[in-house]
Order: sequence, then structure tokens, then C-alpha cells
Amino acid sequence: MKTPLKIFIIIICTLLLGHLISVVCDKGFRHYRKSFFEKMDSICSGTEYNDIIFMGNSRTERDIDPYYVDSICKTGSFNVGWSGADINNALILFKIYLQHHRAPKTVVLGYDHSIFRLNDQIAFAGVFLFYLQNAEFKNITEAYGASSRLLKLIPDLKYSFFTDNDRLNILSGWSGKDISEEIKDMKLAKYEYDYRGYLNVKNTGFIINNNTRWDTVTGIRKESEKFISELINLSIQNSFHLVFVYTPEFYGPKDKIPDFVNHEHSIIDSMVISICKKYNIPNQRFDTNEFTPEDFADMQHLNLSGAKKFSIMLGNYLKALNFKP
Repeated sequence: MKTPLKIFIIIICTLLLGHLISVVCDKGFRHYRKSFFEKMDSICSGTEYNDIIFMGNSRTERDIDPYYVDSICKTGSFNVGWSGADINNALILFKIYLQHHRAPKTVVLGYDHSIFRLNDQIAFAGVFLFYLQNAEFKNITEAYGASSRLLKLIPDLKYSFFTDNDRLNILSGWSGKDISEEIKDMKLAKYEYDYRGYLNVKNTGFIINNNTRWDTVTGIRKESEKFISELINLSIQNSFHLVFVYTPEFYGPKDKIPDFVNHEHSIIDSMVISICKKYNIPNQRFDTNEFTPEDFADMQHLNLSGAKKFSIMLGNYLKALNFKP
């Protein structure tokens, strides 16, 4: 057998073997992360109209349950928040949503200080690698050295760029588990933990001890303002109302937070207040004393009961705004 033919056969066999491995991995990963795939399918190819869209990072994704907001506002809403997203990533997901859906009546940006710390790399979600037909994902994936052009040509290579956690998800999925495994014994209705983009599987309270580390988010980047401007321009072009809400956060003793961190946070607070005043955007903070340690899963995220509490408060706030079409 001639050498070129041997090389050709080896390449074909390698590709076939890689595809077989990919099919096996797909099944495990899709099972474990099925809630995220349902969410991405809705964002990237769904057409259903939603009155309200919630966008932001994990504090939006885990803390705002559309079920309770809709029950109060008599609306249909969807949560496009994504864990690890900065303002740019959150905007990308929303722009993809707008490619397939009619613009909503209201867009709620759930923000905290960290969302303005532009990440060179989002907390990588292997789920994105299944949706590279959308050009908006190009920059996100290539930040990890994952060529979107190559992955479109040979999709089975996507697992080369998975994080260790994503690889463990494959094994968990093959064992029959999914992301909500830890709360299955609670026999909850699905809308209480996994509903229209909202996903929260934590029901433990936040325990303060000597190892507790207070928020030390730093490195806020000024250019994040341009992404807020882009969101505002989208609201003008598509005639939807913008609302900014600072999501609940657990605060410890102020003397435990370094002065330079408090300084960074004050800069962000001033920026948001200034922008909201200039464009007449409602801006409400929910990091209040109404939330206790028992409402939190950790310092930055609410547990299930806390998320229900916040979603009801948010629903009442949005209803009181009484936006007209």
C-alpha cells in the first residue's frame, strides 16, 4: 500500500474514532447540562415573544425566577443571564436573542460591581461550543484559543477545549445525573428551580465563619461604559424600556473590605447613577437589610427561598413602574 493512501486511511480512521468519542461525550454532557441547552435553544433559535428579558451574570441567572415576576406582572418573561458573564458577554447573549425574537417591552439588567470588570475570558461554558453557527460567539470562544472556523469544520474537536469541570459533567451525565441532582429529593416543582432561563439548585443558608472572605472584586474597566451605551442604543432602536437593578448581596463588616475595593465600587456606583439619570433609566438597589444570611447560598448568590423572595420583590417593583407600550 502506498504511503499517501496509508496516510489517508489513518486520517479517515482517526476522524471516525474522534466522531464516535464525540457522540458518546455529547450524550453525557447534554444530559447533565440539559437545562443550559434548553436555555440556549430558546435564545438562539426560539421565536416566542417575551414581555420582559432579564440579562446579566450568575446573579441574574440564579436569583430571578420569571415565574414569580410573571405571576405578579401578568407577563411572559425570560432570563438570559449567564454565570461568569461580564457586561459584554451579557450583551452578546441579548443580541443573539434579538436576532430571533421580537424585542421585549422591558429589559432588566441585573448588575453588580463585577459585571463591569471586563473578562478576557468568560467562565467558560462548553455549551457555547455547540452553537458556533452564530458569529456572535466567535470572540468568546477564540479568547480560549478555540478557533471557531476550525470547530465549524470539525465540530468533534470541541472537547479539546473543555474545562476539567465540563469533562466531569460528561461522566456525571453518563451516570444519569443532571445539574439539579442535589435538590431532587426535595420534590420541588420545576418552576421553583429551573424555569425559562432561571436555574438555581442551592437551598442551603450562608454560614459566616472565620474563613469567610468578603467581596474584593477589583479591576473595574472604564471601557465597560461603551457596552452600556450599546445597550441603551438598542433600547432606543427597538423601543423597549430599560431598568437597572442591583441584585442582592451579602455585606459583612465594612472594616473587612479593603479601602481600594470600596473606592472601585464607588466609581461604578457613580457611573451607573450618572447614566441612569442622563437617560431616565429606573435604577433600584436590592442589596438591602431585607435579605439575611439565611437567604443566601454564598455571599453573591441567593438560595432557592432567597431567589423566590427577591423575584417577588422585583415583580412588585416592575409592576409599580407601570410602563406603557
